[in-house]
Amino acid sequence: MLFLTHSDYTALRAHGEETYPHECCGVLLGNATPEGNRVRQIVRAGNTRTDRAHDRYHIAPEELIKIQRQARGLSLDIVGFYHSPRPPRAVVADRLRRGPLGRLQLRHHRHRAGQGCHHQLLLPLRH
Repeated sequence: MLFLTHSDYTALRAHGEETYPHECCGVLLGNATPEGNRVRQIVRAGNTRTDRAHDRYHIAPEELIKIQRQARGLSLDIVGFYHSPRPPRAVVADRLRRGPLGRLQLRHHRHRAGQGCHHQLLLPLRH
């Protein structure tokens, strides 16, 4: 389970809306608890993809190292990543008739009994 405050959710949505139609991306900092990962801070990252920034993302290794050091300084861990994948063409055609486009994809990792679990959530950018 991933725990995210409403203000963090709002910040994620804003980031996706600001960069649309290009993908936004960033890092979720927080702590693992018995219940799941608790997000304490969201760090925006630059999408360094220049060839397909509309449907791919890449975080520069230097920026990721900087974010990791920032997390350590705050006694936090990287608990996940987020990005805003572009919907498939069929979805775009349908959504153009119905309203605003976009979604955010959150990926977080959980370790249980020595095994990693990967979860992802899709969140709408606008209702």
